[in-house]
Amino acid sequence: MGSKIPIYPDFKKIEIEDKDFFNKVLYKFPPYSDFNLLSILSWGAMGGNCFSTLNGNLVIKIKDYLSDNFQYSIIGESEIDLSLHKLLSDFNSLSFVPEVVINQIKSTNEFKVTHDRDNDDYVISLPRLTKLEGADLRTLRHHLNVFTGFFPSHQVEVLDVTNADTMDEIRALNMKWFAEKNFDEEKQRQQAAIVETFFKYSSQFNCVHLGLFIDDKMVTYYSNEILKSKIIMGHFGAITNKDFKDCVSMMQYEVARFFVNQGYSFQNVEQDTGLSGLRQAKLSYDPEYFLKKYSITLN
Repeated sequence: MGSKIPIYPDFKKIEIEDKDFFNKVLYKFPPYSDFNLLSILSWGAMGGNCFSTLNGNLVIKIKDYLSDNFQYSIIGESEIDLSLHKLLSDFNSLSFVPEVVINQIKSTNEFKVTHDRDNDDYVISLPRLTKLEGADLRTLRHHLNVFTGFFPSHQVEVLDVTNADTMDEIRALNMKWFAEKNFDEEKQRQQAAIVETFFKYSSQFNCVHLGLFIDDKMVTYYSNEILKSKIIMGHFGAITNKDFKDCVSMMQYEVARFFVNQGYSFQNVEQDTGLSGLRQAKLSYDPEYFLKKYSITLN
């Protein structure tokens, strides 16, 4: 049985027991990554992620992806203007607000709405990615050619994350990546906790974990959650590895091939948070469209 649902201004910690409620509220909306329960649970490893309900809408308080601050957001379709006024009188601003909410605002002159490009979700066409056709996929084709030039043979395997040896390989890859990113000790601890929390809960969601191997050595991995309407959500993995140039591009291509064979059409690869390298990489997949998000204040 799910936990008691809070009514605003009360909030409660987001827990796995809230899965049925989140599914009930979110099924009618596009799969925005900020409202994805598995993502919220994972990024909430340090504590503080909470939710409430206001006029039948879902309100979340979640940790910012690049800082220790918390952001508030809302999704729903009931009394949106009234709900926004109430939240903005308490918190001054809202972030990660989905376009589906913005489109329901009636008194548009009462709110200042700003497009938050850094947090738009990229949605890519998996079949188009597998074909590698057209000028827009030129960069990806180049990366794949570089990878296969250095590493002419590789394998992709479905990972059993209940296997201790597999998880040890994943942890080793993560720690290598943390070091290459020059994360300090505290940052490494936080990132490791987020990933460990993801794998703790992933078995309770419809997840598939793939590993890219060269000479029986895992060089990167990518975990995806199967959602509705032929869409998958790219979660953790696809981490860079300086020893295996362009392995992330090859992992993305192999993920596309794997899920196309399973009948899936789109992948939400989440936002770039304004990081130039991440933006460049995600644009190289030639996104089909974006799930746009906005920040809101009162005028």
